[in-house]
Amino acid sequence: MSTASFDRVTLIQLMGGHELLPHQMRTFVSIDFYNHDSKTTDQAEGYDVSYNTLFSFRNVVDDFYLKFLDNEHIVADVYAVPISQSGFKPNGVIKLGTAKLPLIKVIENDSSF
Repeated sequence: MSTASFDRVTLIQLMGGHELLPHQMRTFVSIDFYNHDSKTTDQAEGYDVSYNTLFSFRNVVDDFYLKFLDNEHIVADVYAVPISQSGFKPNGVIKLGTAKLPLIKVIENDSSF
């Protein structure tokens, strides 16, 4: 995962109409893969962010795993952590959305997805 841009107007609506300055807006991504525990990126600040995280998963390659790779997805959930001027998190963590990334595209390293 590398970069993401968040629509400011949509985020204001999700925050109950409260606009946050870029330094008050933090996001992170949680990744679920196969039978591993969820992994998360570090928090990134702003509306245009860069997630520089590399995840590594060790697996036994057998027929079941190969079939999983052919037919399943990596699930990526994106969360916001709004921070007020005082450092208080007014609404806690807010889930912004979920993406299902087809594993076959990841394995093929296809730049079209």
